[in-house]
Amino acid sequence: MLSSPVLAPHRVDMLRHLFLALAAAAGMAASGYVLSSQAAADFLREGAVRFTGLEGETLRLVLGLGALAATGIAVGALWHQVTHPRLLLAAIALGGGMFLAHAVLMPMAVLLVMAAGTDLSQHVTRERFEWARRNPAVLGSGALAGAGALAAGVWISIWLLGPLFDEGTRLDEMLGFEVEGLVEPAAVVEPATVEPATVEPATAAPAIVVEPATVEPATAAPATVAEPTTVEPATAAPATVDPDAAEEGEAVAAAPSAPDAPTATEESVPAGEATQMDTPSVADAAADPAPDAERTGRLISSGILMGTDAFHTGSGDVLLVSDPDGNLILRFQEYSVRNGPDLFVYLTPDPEGDVHVDGAVNLGAIRATSGFVNYEVPADVDPASFRAAVIYCRAFSVTFAVAELT
Repeated sequence: MLSSPVLAPHRVDMLRHLFLALAAAAGMAASGYVLSSQAAADFLREGAVRFTGLEGETLRLVLGLGALAATGIAVGALWHQVTHPRLLLAAIALGGGMFLAHAVLMPMAVLLVMAAGTDLSQHVTRERFEWARRNPAVLGSGALAGAGALAAGVWISIWLLGPLFDEGTRLDEMLGFEVEGLVEPAAVVEPATVEPATVEPATAAPAIVVEPATVEPATAAPATVAEPTTVEPATAAPATVDPDAAEEGEAVAAAPSAPDAPTATEESVPAGEATQMDTPSVADAAADPAPDAERTGRLISSGILMGTDAFHTGSGDVLLVSDPDGNLILRFQEYSVRNGPDLFVYLTPDPEGDVHVDGAVNLGAIRATSGFVNYEVPADVDPASFRAAVIYCRAFSVTFAVAELT
């Protein structure tokens, strides 16, 4: 009884056929996806197939039909039974398919392994199973190895296929200064600082106009008309009459108070002058930002970002500028690039974007896949030597996008 297999032969055949049928469906779906999408074919060019030099429609046909052929050969080899020659043939076909289509054939590969494992289970007797169960270390190590392999396959698939569904992040950075001869960076940077400046003078101007209009003229009119007209004739008449000294004293007392009225009138004039003084102060306040506005940078070179194929896409402007202090900045402006694994930004002397030539500079990992992004350039380089800015995938040695700098 202990020498009987864990799974009966008819159950083994049923499970093997089920896994192989699912593998065939997964392989045909992957092949159809590649044949119908040039972007998918260009994505697969990140793998080992790039060494073939195939591109465009030729690449798409080779990958799609190759994946379909690999699926058919591997499934057909294991359909009736699993022997060493058949297993070797299926492994060769699967290896060829993974060489061409790697990530999209990963589900089919997993199902093929499960089908082969199911067939091998019929050679495991209950006696061996009982022995493994009595040795937890053996059973646990086997289970751990299987789980690790499955987890690694899933992680690699997600890592490779993730960019197809994840657009990445957006970052909007200010340049911080104007660039002489360049309009767009100023249009991007200035609105945030100009809008508050235009609002404040608008509120200050009504305050200057309203106060003199309501207060000063009303006080000046009675002071200048009433006081001098009534006092001077009264002063001329009592000047010759001595008996009424008491009354004259009152008149004289009134007379010195009259000059105070012109003083009030004179006070209205400085108010007008104060209004005129305020106007230059507003102009001075508007002129204060002038020293900052004079801090302009210099455009060294620029270019338009372009993708390398239907999958590795890119767009936007790339500027190599020098800030007012002489520091170099590589700016991606209103740009976007296809998301991908292990992307880095380079400056290179090669106009075609080769990042392995002498003089190429790595500016670090990509910070965002769209928006306005700045990268600091080392100070010990000659900015005039750079002819291209490149977004490059180091993991698979694939160029995503290039901007030729002129």
